[in-house]
Amino acid sequence: MFRKEYKKDFNTVTPDINLIEKTKQKLNNNTAKKHSGIQKRFVAAAVAICFLIGVGFMTSNLNKPAFAIVAFADDGGGQIINIEGNTQVILPFGKISRGDRHFYLDETGEKIYTYDVGFDSGGISIKGKNISSVKYISDLGEFTFFNSIAAKQMNQPEQNENQKLKIHVLEDSSSFVKVGKEIIANFQGELGEKSFDVNWFPWYAIDIVSEDGPVSFADLPSDNITIEVHFKDGKIITKHLKLSFNNDGNLIAEIITK
Repeated sequence: MFRKEYKKDFNTVTPDINLIEKTKQKLNNNTAKKHSGIQKRFVAAAVAICFLIGVGFMTSNLNKPAFAIVAFADDGGGQIINIEGNTQVILPFGKISRGDRHFYLDETGEKIYTYDVGFDSGGISIKGKNISSVKYISDLGEFTFFNSIAAKQMNQPEQNENQKLKIHVLEDSSSFVKVGKEIIANFQGELGEKSFDVNWFPWYAIDIVSEDGPVSFADLPSDNITIEVHFKDGKIITKHLKLSFNNDGNLIAEIITK
């Protein structure tokens, strides 16, 4: 990423044509033998200027806010995959599959056939420095954010009666579990970059796969996710992520440009 940004910034520099022509004329009008010292000093000065410009670009890019989008699985394997721009990648989670066919009776007594659906759970996150919060917005899917710190604090019972503790946790679960199409995850020092971990579920795709009849995983609707990253210095960077399924039911991710 740094190399691409550096090259982009360097290519935007437009040389002064008049300066080039004057320099060329000056060099041509003087013999190398007579004015070799002047030429050497001039070349040294030009090199120094180019060096200072390069250092300026490097410093600018090093301080420029940036982040990476990653995906993780919930199977405990610890596999994390970076989602790069201009490429498609199979994620370590999200495989959808169809299981056994069964039926139930509706209110009229008619048999309604459905399929069991499997989905390997996992989610996405953000890696970067000086990030204060991240907003995730899903067009079709749904996010779940689990605040483990709040849950840990709530799991300090004032009483040892397990049943009362369970009721207490269930009543207050909304304080550490957020569910919805839009989630804001704030940075917490104790969690570090895990502060921005959110799970993603394609209930829209699961419903389609559960219905009776043939299904093509590759034809399932894709979900567009907007990721808005807020930095501590007030800057905001937004990226758009497309999630879709291939023929085998694997989840495919791609960063898109709008």
